[in-house]
Amino acid sequence: MTVDARTRASSRCYRLDRLVRADEPAAVCAAVSGRLLGVVATLEPDARLTLTMSARRLGAVTILLHASGVGPEFGDDLAWCCRRIHVWAEESDPPQIPRPARLYEIVAATEERERWPVRADAAPDPAPDPCASGSLATLDPPPTTPHGMWPAYLPGSGMMLLEALRDTGGVLRLHLAPAGPVEARMLEDVVSRAEGWSDVAALERIGTPVRMRALVGAPGDRRLPGRLAVALHAAANGLLIRPAAQDPERLWEGDADLLRGRAVPEAMAAALTRLPIAGPKTVVMGVRCVQPVLSDVPLADETPETPEALEASETPKVPEAPARGLRLGTAITPEGGRSPVRIAPGLLTRHVHVVGATGTGKSTLLRAVGHGVLSAAAAGAVGGRGAASAGGGMMVLDPHGSTVNAIIAEAPEEALGRITLVRLDDTDHPVRLNPFRRRDAEKVLEDVMSVLYEIFDPRHEGIIGPRFERIFRQIMAAQRALLGDDATLTLVPAMLADRDSLQGLTRALAKTDPVLAREIRTELADNRSSDFSDILAWVSCKFDRLVRSRVMREVFGSGRETLDVAGIIDTGGILLVDLATPAVGEDTSRFVAMTLLMEAEMALTSRRRTGRGARGRHPGRGPAGRPEAECDPFLVVVDEVQRVQCDSLSRLLAEGRKFGAGVVLAHQHLGQLSPSMLGALEANAATLLAFRSSGVDAARAHDRLGTWTGGPLTRLPSLRAATTLASPHGQTQAFTLQVDHNERVAALIDDDEACDRIDAVEAARVRWNGFDRARPLNAEDLEKARKRLLQRASDGPAEEDKKGSGSSSSGTSFLDEWLANRRASGADGSASTAS
Repeated sequence: MTVDARTRASSRCYRLDRLVRADEPAAVCAAVSGRLLGVVATLEPDARLTLTMSARRLGAVTILLHASGVGPEFGDDLAWCCRRIHVWAEESDPPQIPRPARLYEIVAATEERERWPVRADAAPDPAPDPCASGSLATLDPPPTTPHGMWPAYLPGSGMMLLEALRDTGGVLRLHLAPAGPVEARMLEDVVSRAEGWSDVAALERIGTPVRMRALVGAPGDRRLPGRLAVALHAAANGLLIRPAAQDPERLWEGDADLLRGRAVPEAMAAALTRLPIAGPKTVVMGVRCVQPVLSDVPLADETPETPEALEASETPKVPEAPARGLRLGTAITPEGGRSPVRIAPGLLTRHVHVVGATGTGKSTLLRAVGHGVLSAAAAGAVGGRGAASAGGGMMVLDPHGSTVNAIIAEAPEEALGRITLVRLDDTDHPVRLNPFRRRDAEKVLEDVMSVLYEIFDPRHEGIIGPRFERIFRQIMAAQRALLGDDATLTLVPAMLADRDSLQGLTRALAKTDPVLAREIRTELADNRSSDFSDILAWVSCKFDRLVRSRVMREVFGSGRETLDVAGIIDTGGILLVDLATPAVGEDTSRFVAMTLLMEAEMALTSRRRTGRGARGRHPGRGPAGRPEAECDPFLVVVDEVQRVQCDSLSRLLAEGRKFGAGVVLAHQHLGQLSPSMLGALEANAATLLAFRSSGVDAARAHDRLGTWTGGPLTRLPSLRAATTLASPHGQTQAFTLQVDHNERVAALIDDDEACDRIDAVEAARVRWNGFDRARPLNAEDLEKARKRLLQRASDGPAEEDKKGSGSSSSGTSFLDEWLANRRASGADGSASTAS
């Protein structure tokens, strides 16, 4: 096969598809040109590259690179030259760029001057008239460099030349080929003759020489526009643009014979082989331009913790993913491979903070967490372990229900029996809650007040205050006296209906709890001021917003409790709560969520005190003496945490580790959080996953990440997060986490299986809630309870008066009767013994 046939057989064409923006376009342009010329210098002697930039006037610019005589690896070499800057697409049928009618060549001005040497003592001749001679002298600016100096590279991004081509409809073509040893030595001789070997800069400009023919033209039979010539001269000084002297057609096609002996210094070739680089500013340039995709930051090497360990360590090792733990996604290793990223179970008690804009992958990450917990539960069920040891359990509060549905759909079949599902908007099968049932009333009242503050007066501006607290405590204490454990918030407006209701209440409490009766009478019942009605309305209206909701009446109104949060925690169960915020309203969903958090906190602290569940262990150790990092915590997962900022959640962040609880919180931006919640998160959440965020949030997240080198967080792609994980020694160095949960579960579960899982859990929920047929309590129930209490009060004290008065009906004192009874019982005992 001849050389020409082999060249045609190995010919490839690449089209510049799009530019990627760069922060320092001039420096990047120089680097790309240098790499491309370096590749040219390594090609086979008969290989050639032809770079063509052509444009329609004020239209699109086409940039083509024809590679002749190259191997199959050239495409990879080209991608390396332009990595993260240009995207090339191989063309099977490239467009043919016609030769301009007037073709000009760009050469070094030194070559032209050497034809007419100038004496040092002679004045230069006046410039010839371009119109008379037909030369292109007017296209070249006056020489600004010493006589004989070869073109030097001038910094630039290449955008000026691109814009000039687009404005004029011009075309630029460069033929490039490797220079042979003889051509390189000849070029050195020419440069040494012109500039002298003492000029180190001249030798640097020679660099690695290549063969080059540079051609330029304009559409039609027009002279070269001045603005295009100026743009070319801005690439390098010492250039000359002249009409093509040789066969224009062969020159345009890049005939190999016309390239021989045309070696030029690397600096001159780099100045013209200037692929455009787009900067941060968006302008019309004729070529597609995109924002860069940030490169992933790999997992960091493990560094010794002490100077002694540093001296003893030979080779840092990349920390391996723990064998057990929640799988969050993958990350690139320093070697370039991908490794799964897990967080050890016990380290979850140092809490996880997830922040990022909507649609960036937060919910997908929460699904991955849920899938990990359920997979651990399934492994325990298959392995025959007890429920409490098969995973630590989890509670998920989801404001919309989509995350809960996905967790169920993706759950292993063996773990479905561990799931308890709550649908807040299903009033036909409601869950019953009562935080006052079988709990410390004072502690519950304190927590309920914090919930009311968060809903009605988050900034503590006086919407509710000390007097509201006092009245609320009095009314709830009276309710407990009337209804016992069935006391409920939904009856507060009924108890404050009018003065007669309050007076009847105080009469019923007068003998069983006179102190409470006196407080209610003084505060409300006997209040004859003009603001009495305003006080009742002020307190009642806060609860009216809640009890007007049918969901609130069904959930809290019966005084029953069908959801055993403490039992779920102690057995390592999975509680999934669909708060259905759009259907039930913001206040209702928030109140229910905060109540569940309050009950979870009380259950966790209770099992610590009583030794139930997986706690009651030595500090730093888990059940069966396992290290704490290997112990399964109970996870509290809250999506859109800004809706449920309450004291219980803050206390879990501050103290949850003592109780074996881990908190995973997700939200969109830091401005949604109260100062106390934000402080608790930043102080206690050792694991941070920052998805694409706003500029303000990105700055704060960058401070917490510490070592992030992956570029601005405002430009992160979806499903990627700047991440630092809790580690046994503190925190890992920041790296890029890729959340791959969608791909993993798609390969494991089909749509039919997902629907079957959801149907099974839904059926279990309906059966479980269907056993309770209690109705919400109302004012009639209060009146019946008041009458019962009044009856007990009228009956009970009469008997006590008979037994407990200071003297009996016979006139003897209580002490005399007691002594007489004592002596009688002693005599009976003696007689019994004697017999």
